[in-house]
Amino acid sequence: MILADVSQFSDRDYLTLSGGEKQRVHFARVLAQIGGKEKTDKYLFLDEAVSHLDLKHQKQLLHTTKKLCEENFTAIAILHDINLSLTYADRISFMKGGSIVHKTKHHKEVTPDLIKYIFDVDAEIIDPGNGHAPVVVF
Repeated sequence: MILADVSQFSDRDYLTLSGGEKQRVHFARVLAQIGGKEKTDKYLFLDEAVSHLDLKHQKQLLHTTKKLCEENFTAIAILHDINLSLTYADRISFMKGGSIVHKTKHHKEVTPDLIKYIFDVDAEIIDPGNGHAPVVVF
């Protein structure tokens, strides 16, 4: 509950929670189900886990997931926010028309041409040059 920042909801009826609060409760529930310190590999599948979350809780959920991956977790996350993907993912697979059309481990392979092809939008990529992930601006 602490990792998902939901301790304050422990006495509330689930039906009274907002969409984002429910999303965080689901994440806490998943962490409780797969938690533990056993040495076996664990897999965490997240399908739009940051939907309905404010920026603080998007960052918190993905940061927690990234930290778990440094232990014995493998996370596979579906995200529609390319900037979150660039910030938190070790590998990114781009899909179009139901098929994977590009995979990368390197942020430098994410180009305006690739974004135009995948998402059909013009974009600029800004590299902050300070070790942080690049930012895609539409």
